[in-house]
Amino acid sequence: MSETQLARVPFLQTKPVVAFSLALVFFLVAISLSLPMPVSGTQLRVDLGAAGSFAVLAGAGITNTGITVATGTAGDFGSAPTVSFTGVDQVSTTGIKYVSLDPAVTAAQEARVRAYNDAANRTSVTTIANELGGKTILPGVYSSLSGTFEITGNLVLDSGDDPNPVWIFQTETTLVTATNSKVEFIAGGDSCDVIWQIGSSATLQVDSDFVGNVLAQTSITAATGAKIYGSLLAGTAVTLQSNTFVNDSCSSADPAEEPTPEPTEEPTQKPALEPTEEPTQEPTEEPTQKPALEPTEEPTQEPGSEATELLLNPQRTTDSGGQLPNTGFSNWTAPLAAGFGFIALGTGIHWTRRRSS
Repeated sequence: MSETQLARVPFLQTKPVVAFSLALVFFLVAISLSLPMPVSGTQLRVDLGAAGSFAVLAGAGITNTGITVATGTAGDFGSAPTVSFTGVDQVSTTGIKYVSLDPAVTAAQEARVRAYNDAANRTSVTTIANELGGKTILPGVYSSLSGTFEITGNLVLDSGDDPNPVWIFQTETTLVTATNSKVEFIAGGDSCDVIWQIGSSATLQVDSDFVGNVLAQTSITAATGAKIYGSLLAGTAVTLQSNTFVNDSCSSADPAEEPTPEPTEEPTQKPALEPTEEPTQEPTEEPTQKPALEPTEEPTQEPGSEATELLLNPQRTTDSGGQLPNTGFSNWTAPLAAGFGFIALGTGIHWTRRRSS
């Protein structure tokens, strides 16, 4: 067969196209696999509910020694079902100090249990060593290898590129911080983003600088000078010794609570100042505006988008505290599809020429 006849064979005419297409597929796959792949969606915050307004919540009483100060929008102190508050006069807070059984404290304890169960049941858990000091940890859910957590030195919580970082630490038994230990953020984050789910008790040693909300099944002890950016929420007793709390509310129910005090304040203040001008306008404006705007903001912001993201991209993390790529669609899908498109094109050209010959 002559060279001219060989050149007219359809397969030989299309073979370069197919070969080029296959080469392009492998090239695109190799390039795309070398690029960073998208990580899974972040965890949703643990909703503290009614417990979100408390800096200290106990189930079997609060014992305070020395001057303890709490600032921020969530500075309540209370205990239920056992009502006991020793050293209450030495506690200075921006919130409420409950010294008798109150439905608000009972509701907070119920919310604490729900939040504890939520944190304990989070999945995509990374198991790490019990010593957290000296480590930098990305957002995720972490469980202790030995069933306890310790912080000696500094623990750094790095939000990385996550706009809504959440750290959840799960331990079957205890959390103990060493004297002068410190938990700190880099690249963003606040105490509402950090949950410590403790199977038994937590102890913050002298001058510990601690971040997060502690949900303990039993007791919590804060030694002299310990500073807490967050809250201590215990199932039994809480012991304080000249501590400092900086705590802002993390409860999703807060926006809905804001309109209730405002309608009662506005009508009593405005008529006293302007009794003849607008006695009926101001009280009707505030109650109708605020409830319509504020209660609808929270539900449409984080839970909606993040819940969808969580369903599409379940959280996965590495043993070193990083995040694994999503095991679903990734950034090499499109190049691979394009390569197969070239193969299909070459095959189409082959069969078209074959039929015409």
